[in-house]
Order: sequence, then C-alpha cells, then structure tokens
Amino acid sequence: LGLEFIEIEKFDTWHPAVRLFRVIDVATKQKQGFFYLDLHPRDGKYGHAAIFHLLKRWGDQVPVDCMLCNLPAPSADGKPALLRHSNCVTFFHEFGHIMHGLCASGDGNST
Repeated sequence: LGLEFIEIEKFDTWHPAVRLFRVIDVATKQKQGFFYLDLHPRDGKYGHAAIFHLLKRWGDQVPVDCMLCNLPAPSADGKPALLRHSNCVTFFHEFGHIMHGLCASGDGNST
C-alpha cells in the first residue's frame, strides 16, 4: 500500500485551522479520496476526538472523511506543541479510521 497525501491549500472551510488532503494511490495514480483534518480545540467545537464519513465511496464518488481532535496547538510564539502519549494514541486511533474509510473497497463500504 503506497499513498501520497497532497495538501490542498485553498478550499472552503469552517475554520482557518482546518486542513484538507487529497489522497492518491501511488501505484495506480488514482484518487483514493479526501480528508479534512481539524486538530486543535476552540470555542464551540465538538469536545471529543472523532471521525466523520462525509461521503462514502459509491461508483465514481471517492470517500470524503473528516478527523476532529482536540490536541494541543503550537504556542503563539511558534513553538511546537508537545503531545502526551495519550494524545498520540488518540491521533493514530482516529487516523486508522480515516485510512479504513479511504482504503476500503466497495460501494458504501462498512466503515
């Protein structure tokens, strides 16, 4: 399994901190899908980590998923955030769901 993640810089979003990625199968050069990444807490945001299947694979439609977390953000002076082990576990757990949604085959797969 070889995937390439290409960040899309300009897109409509619900918050400036949200990122969007196009996922390409390296071997076939076919689009696998898209996923939004919303990592940091803010007022009014869902308080837990979760993923949402916005669109599932169906015919020519590729999946579009969203991963929400509330991980520490970098400091205002640009220092990177330090993650606790539990933050890393949460990130990779949720990202596993994203990978399942992007890589599963079949219409309306059972993700």
